[in-house]
Amino acid sequence: MRSVVVFLLFSLTSTLACAEGLGANDIRYVDRLSIDRSGSVWLLLVIDRPLEDGLTKPRTISKLNAYASFVKSGQFRTSHPEAKPELGVRLTVLHPAKRNALGASVLEQLAAHCKTLGFAALFQQIEEKEK
Repeated sequence: MRSVVVFLLFSLTSTLACAEGLGANDIRYVDRLSIDRSGSVWLLLVIDRPLEDGLTKPRTISKLNAYASFVKSGQFRTSHPEAKPELGVRLTVLHPAKRNALGASVLEQLAAHCKTLGFAALFQQIEEKEK
């Protein structure tokens, strides 16, 4: 139950991450990090570019690799001693709508890469605001 509550709170903060303009373009920052009472690590990654543009996949893979390095780093352990990444790292990926088969393929490849890195990933489509 606690994990569900943490996830819901975590999901509510996703609009904040989008507003800050972070996302796949900037690998220097984790878009959002939360640690629940059990020590489980929750990460957020915002894909803020079209899936089909040719740059999204390599940039997102670079950011995923940076997330994995960060979680495994001594700096992370020192900064967040309450974290227990051995319980599993949960990652929510917010992404734009896929426009065609290429977009679907990019998401499938990103999901496979998340699995390779050991992330339990949940992909959620960002709802586009009406203009």
